[in-house]
Amino acid sequence: RAAVACGTRARAALASQALSPPVVAVLCGLVVGMAPPLRAIFVGPGAPLHLLHRAALLLGDSVVPLSTLLSGASLVAAGVPSDGGGGRGGGVSSDGGGAHAIAGNA
Repeated sequence: RAAVACGTRARAALASQALSPPVVAVLCGLVVGMAPPLRAIFVGPGAPLHLLHRAALLLGDSVVPLSTLLSGASLVAAGVPSDGGGGRGGGVSSDGGGAHAIAGNA
């Protein structure tokens, strides 16, 4: 009985991980994208829910710039040292008081 209970818990844990919200969203997107009647509801100029499709496209277009901004902010917060302007002059340096200046233009 202990082995059965352990197996049941393992299956439940696997199911909860496999059915996380991003996985469910991808599966729903595949179903909508592959079924022409459902796709016609979202995609196309005369589609009734075209607004949702446009909103998703707008959010998707902003992902790369936002992730780049967040990566840079986390590097600054972690205190990753820059090249100190030794390269082509464009590193970030600090004057010790918390103010930052572009090393090549300081």
